[in-house]
Order: sequence, then structure tokens, then C-alpha cells
Amino acid sequence: FKRGETLYSINWLFFGGFVQLYGEDSGGENLGKESFSARNVWLRMAIASAGVVVNILFAIIVFTFLMATSNFKLDMAAPFEIKFPFGQQTEYILITGVEKDSPAGQAGLKFLDRVVKIDNQKIEAVSNLQDYVAEHKGEEISFVVKNLKEENEREVSVTPRVDPPAGQGALGIGLDKGIELKYATLTDKIFVGVFHSANLVTLQTVGLKNFISQSFQERSIEPIASKASGPVGVVAALGILVQNSGDQAINTLLTLTALISLMLGIGNLLPIPAVDGGRLAFFYVEALTGKKVNSRVENLIHGIGFVVLLGLIVLISINDVIRIVSGKLFG
Repeated sequence: FKRGETLYSINWLFFGGFVQLYGEDSGGENLGKESFSARNVWLRMAIASAGVVVNILFAIIVFTFLMATSNFKLDMAAPFEIKFPFGQQTEYILITGVEKDSPAGQAGLKFLDRVVKIDNQKIEAVSNLQDYVAEHKGEEISFVVKNLKEENEREVSVTPRVDPPAGQGALGIGLDKGIELKYATLTDKIFVGVFHSANLVTLQTVGLKNFISQSFQERSIEPIASKASGPVGVVAALGILVQNSGDQAINTLLTLTALISLMLGIGNLLPIPAVDGGRLAFFYVEALTGKKVNSRVENLIHGIGFVVLLGLIVLISINDVIRIVSGKLFG
């Protein structure tokens, strides 16, 4: 239906939304001086960048609020080696899972417990903790832990099993490297939204690099397929994470929303045909050469890019449904 000079439509594939400006496609300058393609190249670049800028600015504003209300500190699990460019980084051992009837579960070790000491010793690497436990099977071990959701440290005594069930370790816990990221200086606090956004882009980039490397090493697409999510997987994961966040549900929702907005903004800057970055690439060529790229060539490239992107979305969505049904949404 049409309102004023704007045509609104509901399309048969519900993958996001779009705004198509009058004469947006290359060659649209033939529609008259009011068409998008007839405008100055720098104005077209500014318009094409507007969505990206808003995505990134929204993330920066939300992260500024979240960090300011969290004492400018964040704890996270990091299953791979990473060095953040901003803030003070402290690494530790984090308990990321506890089997229900395991020695750890019965003794009182909990999900998101930060390991402070073991038998009055500081152990900073997961492998060192695993070695220590293996050497003391059948012997009582004293853990000093502090849960990320609690203020006080507590001491827990647990005896590792000599012969644990298949698929479980001596304690029955999952371990990962944890990172405390703190923005302590005045500069850090003033620009915390920008710095935290840059840190999260680094986290996503390093993670993607690790999954791709793992796929090449294993000669399998599984490492990437188990981590990649499309619209279906994102919504499902968002629901599960918010439901299990307790009194932190709003913070979790805001964090994930800002992260999605940030990565959409960064992704749309990439020179991929059919997205904003792809259009900007052609505008850059025009700005440098003073000549527009042949409209048929540009439209063909954008058309092919759109079909490829749509195909990827469909494949990833099918993969999301399979992971949800099989209970493997989080890998």
C-alpha cells in the first residue's frame, strides 16, 4: 500500500526488513534529479553509511550505560587465547558446568565459581588445575572460590573420584579460562562505550579465526556450523539466556542486543555485494575515478551477492532448527 510517496510492502520471506530509496539501483539517475542515483556521490556515501553509524552508536551508548552501572568491570569466559586492546585484563579459572551427582556438585561447587586457590595455592591455568586434581585422586582437596554472582569467597572441600563415569572427570566439572576486564583509568571510563565495543569486536574476530582454523585442521565444517547462528538461532539463544539470567535478565538482553547491533554495523561495512559496504565500495571507486561503474555490472554483482546471502541465511536457519531440535544450540 502507498502513503504519500512511500510504498510499503510485506514480503513472502520474513528475513529482516529493508528500505529502498527511489532510484537506488545503479542506473536510477535516468528517473530524474530526485532519484538517489542522481545525487552527489558523497551524499550517497553518507546515506549508505547512516544505518551502519546508527548500529554502532547504539551499541556504544548501551555499553556505556552497562559498564557504568557495573562498576566498569566485566567477567567472561574465554575458551581461546585473547589479548584485549583496551582495559585491564586479569585471567583466572572459571567453573562453567557442574554435574548434578558429581563430587563437585555434592560438595557445593557451582556454575560460574571463580577458582581463587586450591590447597592454599594459586593456580592460574586450567591444565595445571587438571594435573593437580589427577595427582590427588581419592584425596580431599580444598577449593577457595568466589561466584561471579556473589560478593563473598567460600571454601569447599571435595574428593576427586579415582574411577569417574565415562564422559566425566574426577570432579565432574567443566572448566574454562575466565577473564576479568576492568576499565580503571579516567580515559577508560570516559570512552568505555567505544573501548568495550572495540574489545568485543576483537573477541568475535579472534573467535571466528579460531573456529575457521579448527575447521581447516579437522577438515570439517562442524566447528563453524556448531557456532554460527542466523535469525532463528539468535532468537532461540536470546530467549534461553534471558530466562536463565535471573535478576540479570535485563542486562543480558541489553548486552546481546547491543552486541548484535554492533556486529551488524561492522558486518555491513564489509565490501560484500548487496549490503551497505558493497554499495560503498562502488561509491569509493566512483569518488576516486570520477566515473560511475557500469550500471549493468553493478546491478549484476549486487544481484548475485543477494542470492548468495539469501542462500546462506536459509542454510544457517536450517542448521539452527536442527541444533534446537537436537538440544545443541550452544554447540
